[in-house]
Amino acid sequence: MHKLSNRSHRGIGLIEVLITTVVIAVGLLAVASLQSGLTSESGLNKTRSEAKTLCDNRIEQLRDALSEAGYNAIASSTADETITGTNEVFTRSWSVDDLPDAGATDPADQVGPERKRISVTCSWGAGGANERVVVQSVISYEDLGAAALAAITSGLGGLNINDPSTNANSSDEIIDATDVPIPEDAVAGDNGLYSLPGLEEGQYVKDNGDGTGTIVYLCSSLIPFENGLYTRRVHYKPATTDFKEAIELFEDNEDAFGSCTRRIRFNGGIILPIKGVVYSRATTGNGANVTLLELRDASNTQLFTFNATESGSYCVFNPEESSTSAPYICYVGGNCVNGPVGTTATTDGINFSNAGVGDNTVVTQCPAPVANPSPTPPYPTGVYQEVGPGGWRGKVGLLGIPESSKNVCFAEELIEIQQQQADQHTLDTARNYFTRRVNNGVESNEGINRPYNCHDMVIINGQSTTVQVHDECIQESASIVGLALASKNIQRNLTGSTINSVILTPDITFCTNDTPTEYTIAGTVTNAASVPVITINDGSNSANCTATISSYSCTISTTANAVTITGTDSNGTSSCFMTPPDSPACELKFTQIEGQRTITAAIIKTGNGTLSNITVSGTDATCVGTECTVANDWTGTLTATATCSGTPTSVSATSATIAADAVTTSITMPECTDTVVNRTISGSISISNQVDNLESISVNLNGSVCGGSLSKLSNSTGSYSCTVPDATNVTIEITIYPVCSNKQYTIYANTPSGQFSSTGDGVLTINLGTISSDLVIDGSVTRSNLNCN
Repeated sequence: MHKLSNRSHRGIGLIEVLITTVVIAVGLLAVASLQSGLTSESGLNKTRSEAKTLCDNRIEQLRDALSEAGYNAIASSTADETITGTNEVFTRSWSVDDLPDAGATDPADQVGPERKRISVTCSWGAGGANERVVVQSVISYEDLGAAALAAITSGLGGLNINDPSTNANSSDEIIDATDVPIPEDAVAGDNGLYSLPGLEEGQYVKDNGDGTGTIVYLCSSLIPFENGLYTRRVHYKPATTDFKEAIELFEDNEDAFGSCTRRIRFNGGIILPIKGVVYSRATTGNGANVTLLELRDASNTQLFTFNATESGSYCVFNPEESSTSAPYICYVGGNCVNGPVGTTATTDGINFSNAGVGDNTVVTQCPAPVANPSPTPPYPTGVYQEVGPGGWRGKVGLLGIPESSKNVCFAEELIEIQQQQADQHTLDTARNYFTRRVNNGVESNEGINRPYNCHDMVIINGQSTTVQVHDECIQESASIVGLALASKNIQRNLTGSTINSVILTPDITFCTNDTPTEYTIAGTVTNAASVPVITINDGSNSANCTATISSYSCTISTTANAVTITGTDSNGTSSCFMTPPDSPACELKFTQIEGQRTITAAIIKTGNGTLSNITVSGTDATCVGTECTVANDWTGTLTATATCSGTPTSVSATSATIAADAVTTSITMPECTDTVVNRTISGSISISNQVDNLESISVNLNGSVCGGSLSKLSNSTGSYSCTVPDATNVTIEITIYPVCSNKQYTIYANTPSGQFSSTGDGVLTINLGTISSDLVIDGSVTRSNLNCN
């Protein structure tokens, strides 16, 4: 007999279960740690990238010194700067050292060229956990004209004319003091800000709460720009024997003080916008859960930063939550020395006129120049800093995109890339803008001096090879209707001594709509203190919109693929982007004044009358239409009045008492009745002497018998009369009985449209159409020559 082994009946023991559990737990902990590390490292890489950009910007600012005096004045920072970035608050400082000539042991022994070593440190984080990025560079001074002349005449080296900063002094970052001491006896003004001795014109101090304050400006004293920004033209004196004219750009702090902070000074007299749309076609997730990577996710975290490589630029890139496409705009500086005179700036955005000397002109246009500037204030416009030809040149693009993770598509990636060309093909995340001048065989770079539209970018998944990048760029770009990608190198060309004049018309080479499309865009307005003035702008055209305190409607005919909608109310401005015909339209969000709330009144009509010209009012309430702004703790009633189209001519009613936290109320209006206008149709009906046996005769309008005294007797005449409401479609009928006595009877009627008749039927029916006045229609009954049937 076969004996069964005990081994064949064994199960899984407790020790095996414990070992398996430990192994799985260790594996899961490792995966979780890896995921956490990847997320942390991604955020840190973005912060480091932004810190490096800030350090690079400062080096370029110091390199902007185009004169020998300016170069000699370059010195180490005396205090740390505080800069609020996308993810961190950075502290920036720098040191400048004179370098001796090679082989010299004493700085006093240095000989030309003079050189300075600059070291810029950008740090962030608290306590002992500070992170930092340090960027170093060496610069030297050489007169540009001398260097160019030497290169042309002798063929010897010297400095290349391209060496100076690509900013070319076209703009400067402005960092106003954030630690101004506030005396204990200082008293804030009506606006809640301090006006202290020693401040420049228009400057105030906003209390930091620690005995110090931050330099700010009142937004109401500035010219509203787009995207919630403000500007002003300024005339300032960097030296006692010189003064310059420039544009300052301000951010709205969106605080209860209505304050703004300076950010950029554009020295060339004009701001040049570079616009486009960023499309995400990269993916996230796996399997059936693959979705497009959002530019700003549901947790309101913005994944990418849009910026320019040079200092003195300002970019706006604010994707909506969960969006996969969003417009961007970067503002850089041009040079208006040879520019056409623009138009005057207005706070309402309408009634433009040609600018004269001293006028505050639109900042995307040039002011009127002056030949002999006044030595005393107010300084006239048209005198600029020593800005290089064309102003700014440099790169504009996305930060925070490691090549191993994501790529960006340009026109070059759409061109067929052969494998032998792949090694020379570079993957970029930004476009390079410059003007190339060729003069006597010498090539040099200058500023762009022109705005650009439709410079879109497409983000795709990172690929291993350049050929794979090309293939995915082709596929994803084709999925975007109307997309035409611009090159990664945007170049203007000048020859000889052709003047680098500013061009005000945006370059729309890559805007795909050859024929403008008319769009009507309707959106909502929130928190407006009054009915805003709203405009829509596509970068080259601007149009006024219609608006209420809660909505707007704009119509624009454009070839652009993105528009900016800007509104201004009594408190400030609000802007938003959208890509027509996307729906819904973007929302204009104004800053609600602290301590106030808006109450919306719903008007309830009784009766069938028509109400118009409805207004609402109340004590201590500011009302526009049916919306009223009141204090947060306000209680009371609101009264509505309206015009009635009938009886009575006007009506009014008052709401119930509104609670201190209520934001809506209802007002029931008294009944009014529309006035009805009646029209009269009348006339006479005559009976001939041959008609002698009528039993009945009648006139009907729309089936109703008319009144009057119609005669049935031979050789007699009777009358009738009817009324109907104005604008009624009317049918009149004349009826007799019997219709025959040996010979048939004929009924005639004379109307404004002519004579009508009917023989043998006993009924004459005429449609008079829609009437708008009283009518007289006469008729008659006669005997015809036809025998009865």
